[in-house]
Amino acid sequence: TGLGASDTVAFTRAGSFKPDTAGFLRNTAGFYLQGWRLDNSGAFNNTGNVAALEPIRLNDLTGTAMATNSVELRANLQSSATAVAGPVTRGDIASGTLAPQFTRAIDVYDAQGGTHRVTMGFVKTGPNAWHGEIYADPAEVTATGGVLASGEIRFNPDGSIINDPAVYTSEMFGPLTPGWTNGAASDPITLGIGGNGSLSGLTQFGSESALITSSVNGGMLGNIASVQVSDSGTVSAVFENGIARKVFQLPVATFPNADGLTRMSGNAFLMSDASGNYAINKPGALGAGTIRASTLEASTVDLAQEFSNMIRFQRAYSASSKIITTVDDMLQEVSNLKR
Repeated sequence: TGLGASDTVAFTRAGSFKPDTAGFLRNTAGFYLQGWRLDNSGAFNNTGNVAALEPIRLNDLTGTAMATNSVELRANLQSSATAVAGPVTRGDIASGTLAPQFTRAIDVYDAQGGTHRVTMGFVKTGPNAWHGEIYADPAEVTATGGVLASGEIRFNPDGSIINDPAVYTSEMFGPLTPGWTNGAASDPITLGIGGNGSLSGLTQFGSESALITSSVNGGMLGNIASVQVSDSGTVSAVFENGIARKVFQLPVATFPNADGLTRMSGNAFLMSDASGNYAINKPGALGAGTIRASTLEASTVDLAQEFSNMIRFQRAYSASSKIITTVDDMLQEVSNLKR
């Protein structure tokens, strides 16, 4: 109910929370929304105790930075390209020993918001086989020769990528772990170049090699423009520059006897002896309910039935009124006869 660790914890089915002047999400009754804070990888620690929860506050992210941890791209490698002669070894493309047949540069960010240019280069080594290399300026990374990843990439006869560890392994499918020479921290960067047999990442068709789409997260975080809550209970801060960052995970509490909860003002409930102890879990896990963001619960009243009842009770009232009026008239006549 408050910001202190010793404050009472209440439970609610209603989610009408808005940022207050201090940046905390609070409802009109003054209760603060609580959740698990997510780490840089999006994980949280559920101890089963509400003591691990903390009031959700997002404005402390304003003006900070977010390191890149995801790169998604869709590109085509021309199937009719001529295969290079001889084996390709690690660092050949980065050092300029071998000219890439297709190359594209992307900008990624360190934990201080600094920008670093990372290049992806590819050469064809045989039928449905390519060698890829991801590298940066050797002066900006601690990796030897600036090479962050190097390995082969294979394609199916239909042009889709083969990304199956049972068939072969390659650094090109693993996360990038750059070490920046400027001393800034980094997060492991997941490289999304397509799942096994998919056409959503790298493909090999007869058209010219080209980058179709790319998406890189991270960068300097400006002012918060809005707050979003997903159906899975993830609270994200959306900034004015379009960056969205997942910050908190909302829990859902279950009780052995929810009807035994003690009602309190503000559309909230307290745990009681009759309700039993709570269990908090991620929405949808272990019998926990789900969350519906930006949704109002509809009334469970059957309007047609209620209108029918209203007409029935109105007629019964009218009939009762006529009976009372008739009895009153009869009593009046009896009184007049006595006179």
